[in-house]
Amino acid sequence: MTRAMWKASIRFGPVDVPVKLYPAVMDIRLHAHLLHDADRHRLEQRMVCPAEDVVVDHEETVKGYEINENEYVVVDPAELQVLEPQSSREIEVVEFVDATQVDPRYLDRTYFLGPDDDEQMYVNLAESLNQTELAGMCRWVMRNRAYVGVLRGWQDGLLCLTTHRYADEIVPADSLEVKRVEPSQRESAIATNLVRELEEPFRPEQYHDEHEVKLRNLIEQKARGKEVKLPRPKKPAPTKEEDLVGVLERSLDALRK
Repeated sequence: MTRAMWKASIRFGPVDVPVKLYPAVMDIRLHAHLLHDADRHRLEQRMVCPAEDVVVDHEETVKGYEINENEYVVVDPAELQVLEPQSSREIEVVEFVDATQVDPRYLDRTYFLGPDDDEQMYVNLAESLNQTELAGMCRWVMRNRAYVGVLRGWQDGLLCLTTHRYADEIVPADSLEVKRVEPSQRESAIATNLVRELEEPFRPEQYHDEHEVKLRNLIEQKARGKEVKLPRPKKPAPTKEEDLVGVLERSLDALRK
């Protein structure tokens, strides 16, 4: 059973909807630790001053922000504390927007929201968002950090809240050094047919982190004392530009058969 990690209230106008926040994603990756090669003991990280070549305790450190190479502005903890956003248990809906217009580049981490006491208000809000196909742009403060996010209706009558990156974090597409090439009508038509032949319903459960599966298998075998023989990775040859049409046509024929 997934436990709630935070409580708050969604507020827009005079409406106040108590909710509980739950994680919608989890980290399944294996995390390695650095060990001493000689005795396999886990190593400790320590801060070293390169100028004096000595280990520095945490109590002797200060926070500095680099403004020029090797030039820092030191900021005291009290000064940082003043800048921290004021704690709140309120998710403020600033405005409602067309959910289909939310740029996916801005979306970051998603959470589920469940009802907290007032289930009727929660259900009404979720149903309203689903019927109108609108999303709420929100602001909130959680654990001394301010967030902007997108509130949406989800399947099974749930609400979800996705943290939203700020505009200055997004890389404009026109800033890329990409050569613009006009599409070939023949190649484009073959590629479109190939895409259509591969079209299937969206089933995310069929995709797995293959590297993670292989890593877990490797660790389990080594833990049992088995000798592991690793296959040599194969590097596919790139398709030459003049062979592209032929490759596309052969792939399309193979799929149709």
